[in-house]
Amino acid sequence: MGKRLDYVDIAKGLGILLVIMGHVEYRYVPSCGSVHIPLFFILAGYLCDLERKNDISYGTCVGRRVKRLLIPYLIYNFLLWLKYILKIVVSHEFTVGLAAKSVAGFLYSAALFYKDVPSSENFEGFVFGNGPLWFLTAMAAASAVFYFVIYFVLRHRFDIKKILLSMVVLCVASWALCEYLPIYLPWSFEMALLGTIFMLIGLCLRHYKVADRIKKQFWLPIVCLVAFKLLHEVNGTANLALQDYGKYMPLYILLGLLSFLVGLFVSVWLEKWAPANKIFSYIGQNTLIILALHMTILSVFVGVVGKIGFAWLLEWGGFFVIKFLVALLGSLAVYEILTRFIKVPKKFL
Repeated sequence: MGKRLDYVDIAKGLGILLVIMGHVEYRYVPSCGSVHIPLFFILAGYLCDLERKNDISYGTCVGRRVKRLLIPYLIYNFLLWLKYILKIVVSHEFTVGLAAKSVAGFLYSAALFYKDVPSSENFEGFVFGNGPLWFLTAMAAASAVFYFVIYFVLRHRFDIKKILLSMVVLCVASWALCEYLPIYLPWSFEMALLGTIFMLIGLCLRHYKVADRIKKQFWLPIVCLVAFKLLHEVNGTANLALQDYGKYMPLYILLGLLSFLVGLFVSVWLEKWAPANKIFSYIGQNTLIILALHMTILSVFVGVVGKIGFAWLLEWGGFFVIKFLVALLGSLAVYEILTRFIKVPKKFL
């Protein structure tokens, strides 16, 4: 796809808003774990052009993709790590061991190391507000597997039978790693295999021109939404950062597809309304910095509120909206400062 597609940016915008909602107050959006992570993986596959990749090698293709993900990952982790070091120095908690473990954690890029071990006794990968960034390394790993399928299984030709077979193999492999390994793999590789399935789904949705078809099928998103609601009750909540896909992995995959179709319809509809198009496209084009900074901004804000005598606000249900807006607008404000005044290239953000 040569030009930007507004409805894709809008879909990204909707997805990152769900990410913030889930981190601000999960109980208000318990189904978001079955929506936003599949959405971003599906969009990555949806934007893949089978034929365009044919003129470059597998290594070059994967290298470009991984570089585009890992440079921001390292930059944001470094900035958040500096803030963490400053905090523990000021609070007289600094030790070389703490600093070293925090670096090892973000290089390993998994929430925890051991399974079935309490966090207090476990090795935590993310200790300085960088938890959401696990998605970038998982996407990098998934991209390597996805393009392996493109280059060496499909050989740049769309073949639905080979795609479905690849999905089955990836699903079994991901499930086995989740069920039988005693540790979480680096870069959430077991979840990256599941993410690859969603990327292949995105490839299929593009091939069958689902975005064009869905504009005419107004009944489809309603059916998908009802089906999603019913099936989510069966599968339960999910959190892929901790290998939690609910009760059944195939059902989680189906939930991801259903929620994406609903989100795609909403995005296509919003694309036609200029004000919404502009707002959600802008948010969607800046999902990376929002992903990286919203939890830190939220943490600082909540801490300040507690210290200035407004701790009672933290128990007020309506405070959810304020925290959500602060996390979103604060991240976007940082983006504007970095790009407009400090002149940081947008490709790093």
